[in-house]
Amino acid sequence: MVPSISGDTEILDTPEWWMGKGFDEIVDFRYSLLRGYSKANVADAQKGGRLIETLQDVAMMTKPVDTELVLARPPRKILDMREDSQPFGPIAPLTSFHAGNSSVDNRIEKAFYDSDLAADDAVLQLYRNGVLVTRIQRAFSLGMFGESKRRKLVPTRWSITAVDSNLSLKLMARVRYHPLIDEYRVYKYTYLDNIYVGILTPEHWKFEWIEAWFEPELLATSFPDVNMVEDVEKSSYVSP
Repeated sequence: MVPSISGDTEILDTPEWWMGKGFDEIVDFRYSLLRGYSKANVADAQKGGRLIETLQDVAMMTKPVDTELVLARPPRKILDMREDSQPFGPIAPLTSFHAGNSSVDNRIEKAFYDSDLAADDAVLQLYRNGVLVTRIQRAFSLGMFGESKRRKLVPTRWSITAVDSNLSLKLMARVRYHPLIDEYRVYKYTYLDNIYVGILTPEHWKFEWIEAWFEPELLATSFPDVNMVEDVEKSSYVSP
């Protein structure tokens, strides 16, 4: 994806920086990004090729660079809104992609060229070194981590799930060894019409996750149905 405007555009594809922004502003961020698409084989992460190598180079750069897309036809001006992904804007088949130069993030570069480092270890190492999760997910999607013979291209939504799952399990494993608290604690946060409540209890480690939401098309009715899901996990969930 490339922006249709010039200047410092990194915030457009960096959700970590969206805190405090409104619905309309976030949608504008996403709609201003143009998607060019091209078919690829998952094994292209190993074989390389000009397009894949250029995208991998961009993923390692520390700052946004000038980019140029050559499209096969005019883009479709759509706003793709899905429950399981960020909003996406205009899209068109890609003929070629060119990018300028910038300095390289040595942390990502080191993981990329370490063909013996497991992908899970690379993800955790980059996170501990302060690399934004979004950047880790992007590089993961481009098959930049792991043993050389096992590297594959990964769909964006799968890369997000894989990185989040890997980091969550690693961090939860550490929580098991934290000292017990001696009181009940309640934390609440509201943002973009969502309410988040966290309750900490003075017990051995386990967690219960409850999520509830209304169906959008039923909100105008007097008694909208509430959807609810629950997950309970004990310490064995993250045992070494």
